[in-house]
Amino acid sequence: MHRDMCRAWKSARKRRRGSSGTRTAADPELLRSFVKASIKGFLYARQHPDEAVAITRKFSEAVVPEIARRELEMSWDTWVTPNTAGKPLGWMSDKDWESTVRVLKQYGGVSTPLEASVLFTNELVPAGAEFVPPQPK
Repeated sequence: MHRDMCRAWKSARKRRRGSSGTRTAADPELLRSFVKASIKGFLYARQHPDEAVAITRKFSEAVVPEIARRELEMSWDTWVTPNTAGKPLGWMSDKDWESTVRVLKQYGGVSTPLEASVLFTNELVPAGAEFVPPQPK
């Protein structure tokens, strides 16, 4: 999700500068609404994992419910880092991105200049306690 959000935001920024872009560039509130709805959906799925699995299964009968549920549970462990604790779901830390860039340069074959600050934005993340996921214990 974060990668898609970043791509959409970069497209919107290009559009504002006169480059080609997507419809969302003309309507940034549409993009914010999409992000807000997506985050609400992720949080709802966390509270109702069996329902989330059942919905997923409607779109693919190949889904094995036990595996899908475990995948959900494992993904929840990645939602909050020490640098994003207490922040809304989707909020990103520059420290986390800097670490990711270092790993990509060391192991991921990235050899071009890459700055963490151009890879993400928190401008689209909705504020409010209702968007803060459960915190690790």
